[in-house]
Amino acid sequence: MKRLLSSGILLLTIVSIIAQWTGTSEATATLIREKLIVAQSTHEHGKAKEIELKMLIDKGNQAFTLAQYSDAIEYYKRAIALDPTIAEVHYNLGMTYANMGMAEEAIAEYNKALVITPNDPEIHNNLGAVYLNKGMLGEAITECQKAITLNPELPAAHYNLGIINDRKGQKTLAADYFYTAGVIYLKEGDRKWALKAHKALKATHATPLEKALLEKLNADATLKK
Repeated sequence: MKRLLSSGILLLTIVSIIAQWTGTSEATATLIREKLIVAQSTHEHGKAKEIELKMLIDKGNQAFTLAQYSDAIEYYKRAIALDPTIAEVHYNLGMTYANMGMAEEAIAEYNKALVITPNDPEIHNNLGAVYLNKGMLGEAITECQKAITLNPELPAAHYNLGIINDRKGQKTLAADYFYTAGVIYLKEGDRKWALKAHKALKATHATPLEKALLEKLNADATLKK
């Protein structure tokens, strides 16, 4: 079986042939070879880094899905060490910390993600949710309202604002947010969360809105029969 030349040897051979054809001096040919070798090495290193990065992110996501949060944190941190400019990894690490009740760490990672992608409504909403759980209602309102400004159809942000205003005793405003969240959840086909929004809305004693959402839920159930 004929042995194939390695890419490095092949590259040197090609450069030597070109040098002979073009009459390039040996010194110039050597310089060209060196530059090409460096370029090739850099390219190969970049591809290896890209493959490792994807592997770490995939493993982190898998560990997160399995609720193996300590493993997920390790994988995400290693991915960030390779490339700290990927907002998704900071966001995923933030969610992992949030699920572990590590609020300060979650806030830090969400903010790092927002430095990279400042107009991501999901990140603003999740940051707002962490502030909400810490009882920092002012900060929570700011982040969730930013989320709605960026995406008015984000039901989780409306739901969170319903909780925030309910805690502040602003029942009417809370009811409006719960109603809107329920309608959007239904539109997205998420009946489970639409029912949660209805339950929260009912607790505000906003009877007309509660009945209106209940009618939509009943109509949705009839359509699915």
